[in-house]
Amino acid sequence: MAIPPSDRTSISAETDEHELERAETDAGHVACPSDGLSRDGVAPISDLDALEEETRRRLEVESTLQDSEARYRLLYDNNPTMYFTLSPDGTVVSVNQFGATQLGYQPDELIGQSVLKVFGPEDHAAVLGHLTICAASPLKVFQWEIQKVRKNGSKLWVKERAQTVTDHTGQILSLVVCEDITERRLSEDYMRESEERWRALFEHAGVGIAQLSLNGQFLRVNPRLCETLGFSSKTMLRRRCQDFVHPDDLSMTQVYLTELLAGRRPSFSMETRWQRSDDVWLWVHMTLSLVRDATSAPAYCIAVVQNIDDRKRAEAGLARTTRLLQTLVHESPLPIVSLDLDARVTSWNQAATRLFGWTEEEVLGRELPYVPEEEFASANLLWKRGLHGEVGGPIELRRCAKDGRMLDLLLWPVFVRSDIGDVSTAIGLYVDQSDLKRAKEELSASEERFSKAFRSSPYPIGITELDTGVCLDINDAALSAFGYTREEVIGQTTFVFGIWPNPKAREQFIELLKSKGSVRNLEIPLKSKRGEVRRFLASTEVIVLKGKECLVTIGTDITEQKRAEEALRRSELAVRQAFEERERLSQDLHDNLLQSLYAVGMGLELTKQRIQRISRTNAKRLEQSVAQLNNVIREVRTFISHVQPVLLDEPTVTDALRALAGSFMATGAGEIVVAVEDDVGLRLSPEQRTHMLAIAKEALSNSIRHTKADKRTVMLRRLGNKIRLEVTDNGYGFSTAHRRAQGMGLQNMRARARKLRGRIAITSVLGQGTTVTLTIPST
Repeated sequence: MAIPPSDRTSISAETDEHELERAETDAGHVACPSDGLSRDGVAPISDLDALEEETRRRLEVESTLQDSEARYRLLYDNNPTMYFTLSPDGTVVSVNQFGATQLGYQPDELIGQSVLKVFGPEDHAAVLGHLTICAASPLKVFQWEIQKVRKNGSKLWVKERAQTVTDHTGQILSLVVCEDITERRLSEDYMRESEERWRALFEHAGVGIAQLSLNGQFLRVNPRLCETLGFSSKTMLRRRCQDFVHPDDLSMTQVYLTELLAGRRPSFSMETRWQRSDDVWLWVHMTLSLVRDATSAPAYCIAVVQNIDDRKRAEAGLARTTRLLQTLVHESPLPIVSLDLDARVTSWNQAATRLFGWTEEEVLGRELPYVPEEEFASANLLWKRGLHGEVGGPIELRRCAKDGRMLDLLLWPVFVRSDIGDVSTAIGLYVDQSDLKRAKEELSASEERFSKAFRSSPYPIGITELDTGVCLDINDAALSAFGYTREEVIGQTTFVFGIWPNPKAREQFIELLKSKGSVRNLEIPLKSKRGEVRRFLASTEVIVLKGKECLVTIGTDITEQKRAEEALRRSELAVRQAFEERERLSQDLHDNLLQSLYAVGMGLELTKQRIQRISRTNAKRLEQSVAQLNNVIREVRTFISHVQPVLLDEPTVTDALRALAGSFMATGAGEIVVAVEDDVGLRLSPEQRTHMLAIAKEALSNSIRHTKADKRTVMLRRLGNKIRLEVTDNGYGFSTAHRRAQGMGLQNMRARARKLRGRIAITSVLGQGTTVTLTIPST
C-alpha cells in the first residue's frame, strides 16, 4: 500500500536516527580525556578517518533519501489515480494533486476537511459506514463503487480500495485509492438500456420477431408471433421455420435462405403463407436477416414476420370491387363513356351503344363519333375547360345518333386526376332529355290536377312555409271558414292575421310535426276573422316547394260537432245527478225513516202484547195501527234508493253508538254491549263517523228483526293502520251455503263501506250467531 510523502517523511526521519545510533555503536565510543585520546589530547588518526567516513556515508544516505522522496512525491502527485489518506472520522489528512484536480479542487482545499465534502448527502451514511468497517479490520483491503461530487456539482463514478494502517505515532489512518470508472459505468448503463430497449421491442413489437439458428430452428420467439400463429412459445421452440411455410412457397424460401448463408445477400423479404394452429393458411410478410459474430462468421438469423392477411384480403376485395365496378359500368342503364387525354374513347358501355347506335368495337381508340359538325367548337371548348377543372354537371347539349337522330342530353362530366393532380381520364355520364321532358309534362299535368282538387275541395286546405308561417296558397273552403279574402292572407304569416289564439300554439304544433314527421287528425283551435274560435281536426304533411320546406294542412271543422258533444255531456251529467239524487233519497229513507219506523213498530208490538192482557178493544185498535204502520214501511221500502245521509252531529263515536244501542234496547231488543277504544274516535273524520253509525244501525236492526238473539255486542277498535267495527249477536245464525239475494240494507252497507275505502264481511254459523265486520283505513 502506497504511503503519502508527508507520512513517509516522518517514518524516514525515524529510520535515519536509528541508523545513526547504530553507526555510532559500530564505530566505538567517542574518545574522552581518560580513554581513547593520546597523551597529548589528540585522537588517533584512524578514529578520525572512520568518523569522516561515517559522516560522508550519512550524507550520501540523506541525499539518496531526498532523491527518493522527490521521486515519490512526483509519482504520488501525478499518478493518474486518486489517493486519499483519511483519519478515522473521515478527515482528509492528505490527497494527491491528481485526485484533487479530478474533483476540481487544490489539495489544500481538501486537507483538513471532511471527506464527505466530495460526496452527495445521500451517500454520507454509506461512506462513514465503509470507513468504520475498514477501521475495524486493519490491513484488510476493502473495495466498493460509489459516486463522488466535483466542486462544480458534476458527478463521477469511482471504484475505491481502502486499507487501514497505523503510523509510527500509533495513529490509525485509512489509505484510499480511487479509480475513475465513469466511462465504464456509462457503457454498462448504455448496454443495459440497449438490452432493455431490445427486450421491450422484442416483447411488445406489433409484428412477430424470432431468433433462428442457421438451420431454421426457433431459438427465441416474441408474444406477437405466438399470437399470430396460435402456438405457445414452447411449441414454437421445438420446431423449425420451414415447418410453418406453405409447401408451394417452401422451395423459394429455401433458395433465399441458402443465398443468405452463403453471403450473397444480407437479408431477404418475401410474402408467403404460414400455417396457424387451426390449420388455416395465413399470409405474412417475412424479412430474414443474418447476424454475424465477432469473427464475421454467421451466428444466427433474425426473422420479422408481419401479418398481412387482412391486406391480402383487402387486395382481393379491391380486385373484386374493380371487377364489380367494371361490370356495373358495362351493365349500367346510363350511357357511360371514358376518354384519354387525346379525347379518344377508352371505354364504351352497352347503354351507350343503345343510345347512340355505335358498338364498342366501332369507337374504341377513336374520337367521339356523335358530335355534330356545328358543335365541334363548343365541344373543344368544353374539353379544355374540363381539363382545367372549370366544368361541372349537368350540362345540356345536343348529340347525333348513328341513325341521324338528334338527341337532347344531359352530361355529367367527371375528370379523374392522378396523385399529382393531373387529369388522367375523363368520364361522361349521359341522360336522354326526352324522358325528362316527358316527366316534366306529366308533372305539369299532375300539378294541374292537384290545383283543381285543391280549389274545389270542400275541406279547408292551406299551404304555408314551415319556418316563417307565410301563407303561400289557400282554397275557397278555408277562406269561407275563416272569413278572409285571398288578398288578405296570401304572403302574410299566420301570426299577422291571428289565426292561432295562442302564439305558442303554432310552435308546439311545429315541434310535434318535426318529431313525428306528419300529423293526422289533431284537434286544434283556430280563430276566424270575426274572433270566433273554431275547432278543427288537422292533418299536415311536409313538402318541399322551390327548395323550401312547406306545410300542406287539410282541416275538418268540428266546431258544431264539439258543441253537440258538449250539450250531450251536460245532458248526461244532469241525468247522472238526478239518479244520484234519487239514490241519496232512497238511502236516507232506508237508513233514517225506515229504521225509525222499524223501531216504532217493534215498540208497538211490545205494547200490543202488554195491552192484550188488559183490554181486547184497545189491543185490536193497536193491532190496526201496527198494520197501518207496516203498510207505511212497505210503501217506503218500495221508494227506497241510495242516499247520502246527513253528517253525524254526535259529539263522539262512543256517545253515538251508546245512544243507538239505548234506543234499540228501549224497544225490548235485549242487551247490547258497546266497547270502543278511547283513541279511535280521534282518528275518525265526521264523514267516517256518519257512515260507520249508519252501518252499525243497519246491522243491529237486521239482527233484531231476523236473529232472535238476546245479546248483542258492538265493538270499535284499531288494528295497526286499520279501524274495525264488529256487530255480533248470539242468535240463530244462517248457512253461508244457502245465501239469499242481497237486500237493500246490505247493499247500502256495502256502498257506505266503498265510500270509506273499506270492506264489509259477514260471517255466520248455524246456532252460534252472526258477525258483521267493517274494516276501513285509519285517517
